[in-house]
Formats: sequence, structure tokens, C-alpha cells
Amino acid sequence: MLPTPPNYLFVLTDDGRPVECADALLWATWMKEHHDQRVLARHAIRDGEVSTVFLGCNHGFDDGPPILYETMVFEGGHDGWMDRYYTRKEALAGHQRILVLCGDSLPLN
Repeated sequence: MLPTPPNYLFVLTDDGRPVECADALLWATWMKEHHDQRVLARHAIRDGEVSTVFLGCNHGFDDGPPILYETMVFEGGHDGWMDRYYTRKEALAGHQRILVLCGDSLPLN
């Protein structure tokens, strides 16, 4: 018998905790209906934006803990900069680090 592959899909509980979701249709529906819950932070920067989100699927693709969060810079001098994180706490700290790197910012959410 072949081993069951690990689940790579996740949703957030009402209190923001990621949990595995084995049903791809349920996952897709949750992702569409919970856009606001997936966005952890957004800030305008000089000529662009910094956004930190819950990805909904594991971007680690190995036996380690799931990588479920991402910060990206859109436009401006750091366009395309991206980092990924294991936890919400790490993601929010990473968001703050890139805001410092990019300079002054204004919250978008």
C-alpha cells in the first residue's frame, strides 16, 4: 500500500489558526470567500505596495513545517522582493522589516 501524501491545502479558523483542508473544493470556496481574512497587512510605499498574506497552500513542499505566509513588494525600488514564513507571527515581523527597508509607508487596510 502506498503512503498517503501530505496535505498541502490549509484554511484559517475564526481565530486565525491554519488547519489542513483535505477537500479541494471546500478549500477553493474558502479561499474565495475569505479574502479579507487572508490579508494580514498591506501598506503603500513610495511608488508601490507591501502585502503580507496567508497563502492557503504549503509552499515548503518537504517534510518540514508548512510555509503558509508570504510578504511581497509590488512596484517601487524593491519590486518583486518576496519572503515566505511558517507562522503568522513571523510573517507580521517580516512585513515590518520590509517596511523599514522600503522607508515610510501608509496602511492600506
